[in-house]
Amino acid sequence: MQKLFILTTILLVFSACDSYKVNQTYDKNTDFNQYQTFSFHPWDSENSSSINRFDQERIISSVSKELTSKGYTHINDQGDLIVDIFIIIDKKQGTTAYTSHYGSPYWGGYGFYGYGYGYSPGYYSTVVGTYNYIQGTAIINLFDRSEKKLVWQGTGVGVVNPDRNERNATISKSIGKIFFHFPKKKKKR
Repeated sequence: MQKLFILTTILLVFSACDSYKVNQTYDKNTDFNQYQTFSFHPWDSENSSSINRFDQERIISSVSKELTSKGYTHINDQGDLIVDIFIIIDKKQGTTAYTSHYGSPYWGGYGFYGYGYGYSPGYYSTVVGTYNYIQGTAIINLFDRSEKKLVWQGTGVGVVNPDRNERNATISKSIGKIFFHFPKKKKKR
């Protein structure tokens, strides 16, 4: 029973770690409506060593979809905005602890603390468990090609979904969250 409780606690904590934290910053003096096109900077070789080709394609496709929805057009070379993507993958270990109260064999264990014969203050036990997970960080930079300066940066940090089949949707949602407060509104249809 105690092992089941530990496993449930670890799974709850692990699922709580599933949150995806995003941040973005941009040059407040830049008018993002002046840009019409975007191109991708060549994929960094360090990215290729940490993620597979399929996830790489999903990331590029998701970024392209977000920028296209903002009204930009993708071209292969010399876009107004140059998109640079960097991915960091880290193996992490989390710890969970649960303190449970086991009271006396009389009333102390049932919430009637201090009543009746045989009262015992009981004891506390702490159950500690560890779990392993993979944390992914996506850094997306947009550079103004003509001025050669960074105009926008978005980052996202979260737990990498171990299920390859579900990662497609997870990647798309995560990239969407990074671009959620992008300074140019979505293109009207």
